[in-house]
Amino acid sequence: MTKESPFTPGNIVKPLYFVGREDELKLILRHIPDIIHGNNRHFYMIGKRGMGKSSLSTNTKHILEKNFDMIVLNISNDGINTLKNLITSIIETLLEEIETEKLGRKNISYIRGQH
Repeated sequence: MTKESPFTPGNIVKPLYFVGREDELKLILRHIPDIIHGNNRHFYMIGKRGMGKSSLSTNTKHILEKNFDMIVLNISNDGINTLKNLITSIIETLLEEIETEKLGRKNISYIRGQH
Protein backbone atom coordinates (compact mmCIF):
# COMPACT_ATOMS: atom_id res chain seq x y z
CA MET A 1 0.00 0.00 0.00
CA THR A 2 1.48 3.35 -1.08
CA LYS A 3 1.15 6.35 1.20
CA GLU A 4 0.58 9.78 -0.30
CA SER A 5 3.53 12.11 0.32
CA PRO A 6 2.64 15.34 2.15
CA PHE A 7 5.36 17.08 0.11
CA THR A 8 3.80 17.31 -3.34
CA PRO A 9 4.24 20.53 -5.35
CA GLY A 10 0.92 22.28 -5.66
CA ASN A 11 -0.40 20.91 -2.36
CA ILE A 12 -0.21 22.79 0.93
CA VAL A 13 1.66 20.90 3.66
CA LYS A 14 -0.54 20.50 6.74
CA PRO A 15 0.76 21.85 10.09
CA LEU A 16 1.51 18.32 11.33
CA TYR A 17 4.06 17.83 8.53
CA PHE A 18 5.29 21.41 8.31
CA VAL A 19 8.96 21.21 9.36
CA GLY A 20 12.28 22.61 8.26
CA ARG A 21 11.16 26.23 7.91
CA GLU A 22 11.88 27.34 11.46
CA ASP A 23 14.36 30.05 10.36
CA GLU A 24 11.90 31.60 7.91
CA LEU A 25 9.08 31.37 10.45
CA LYS A 26 11.22 33.04 13.14
CA LEU A 27 12.10 35.82 10.68
CA ILE A 28 8.41 36.59 10.23
CA LEU A 29 7.36 36.07 13.86
CA ARG A 30 10.06 38.39 15.22
CA HIS A 31 8.04 41.28 13.75
CA ILE A 32 4.91 40.43 15.77
CA PRO A 33 5.58 42.98 18.57
CA ASP A 34 5.89 45.77 15.97
CA ILE A 35 2.70 44.63 14.24
CA ILE A 36 0.79 44.46 17.53
CA HIS A 37 1.84 48.07 18.19
CA GLY A 38 0.47 49.25 14.83
CA ASN A 39 3.61 49.07 12.69
CA ASN A 40 2.39 46.94 9.81
CA ARG A 41 4.75 44.60 8.02
CA HIS A 42 4.40 43.08 4.57
CA PHE A 43 6.23 39.96 3.47
CA TYR A 44 6.90 38.91 -0.09
CA MET A 45 8.10 35.37 -0.83
CA ILE A 46 9.68 34.36 -4.07
CA GLY A 47 11.15 31.06 -5.17
CA LYS A 48 10.92 28.20 -7.57
CA ARG A 49 7.83 26.01 -7.85
CA GLY A 50 7.62 23.36 -5.16
CA MET A 51 9.94 25.07 -2.68
CA GLY A 52 7.23 25.50 -0.03
CA LYS A 53 6.23 29.17 -0.39
CA SER A 54 2.50 28.45 -0.21
CA SER A 55 2.93 26.05 2.71
CA LEU A 56 5.05 28.58 4.62
CA SER A 57 2.52 31.31 3.93
CA THR A 58 -0.50 29.18 4.86
CA ASN A 59 1.07 27.79 8.03
CA THR A 60 2.27 31.25 9.10
CA LYS A 61 -1.26 32.56 8.55
CA HIS A 62 -2.61 29.74 10.73
CA ILE A 63 -0.15 30.52 13.56
CA LEU A 64 -0.82 34.26 13.47
CA GLU A 65 -4.60 33.91 13.40
CA LYS A 66 -4.63 31.27 16.13
CA ASN A 67 -2.03 32.69 18.53
CA PHE A 68 -2.23 36.42 17.91
CA ASP A 69 -5.84 36.93 16.76
CA MET A 70 -4.60 38.58 13.56
CA ILE A 71 -6.16 38.86 10.14
CA VAL A 72 -3.68 37.65 7.54
CA LEU A 73 -4.16 37.95 3.79
CA ASN A 74 -2.27 35.62 1.46
CA ILE A 75 -2.07 37.16 -2.01
CA SER A 76 -0.69 35.16 -4.92
CA ASN A 77 1.02 37.13 -7.65
CA ASP A 78 -0.15 34.78 -10.40
CA GLY A 79 -1.39 37.00 -13.21
CA ILE A 80 -0.76 40.21 -11.29
CA ASN A 81 1.25 42.46 -13.53
CA THR A 82 -0.14 45.91 -12.78
CA LEU A 83 -0.78 47.95 -9.65
CA LYS A 84 -4.50 47.90 -10.45
CA ASN A 85 -4.49 44.07 -10.52
CA LEU A 86 -2.58 43.96 -7.22
CA ILE A 87 -5.02 46.32 -5.50
CA THR A 88 -7.97 44.38 -6.92
CA SER A 89 -6.51 41.12 -5.62
CA ILE A 90 -5.93 42.60 -2.15
CA ILE A 91 -9.48 43.95 -1.97
CA GLU A 92 -11.03 40.71 -3.24
CA THR A 93 -9.03 38.67 -0.71
CA LEU A 94 -10.02 41.03 2.10
CA LEU A 95 -13.68 40.77 1.10
CA GLU A 96 -13.42 36.98 1.13
CA GLU A 97 -12.01 37.16 4.68
CA ILE A 98 -14.80 39.51 5.74
CA GLU A 99 -17.34 36.94 4.55
CA THR A 100 -15.89 34.30 6.89
CA GLU A 101 -17.55 33.73 10.22
CA LYS A 102 -14.35 34.43 12.15
CA LEU A 103 -13.74 37.88 10.71
CA GLY A 104 -17.45 38.66 10.87
CA ARG A 105 -17.46 37.96 14.60
CA LYS A 106 -14.36 40.15 15.07
CA ASN A 107 -15.98 43.06 13.29
CA ILE A 108 -19.24 42.73 15.18
CA SER A 109 -17.40 42.58 18.53
CA TYR A 110 -15.31 45.59 17.58
CA ILE A 111 -18.34 47.61 16.52
CA ARG A 112 -20.05 46.75 19.80
CA GLY A 113 -16.96 47.82 21.76
CA GLN A 114 -16.22 44.29 22.97
CA HIS A 115 -12.58 44.19 21.85
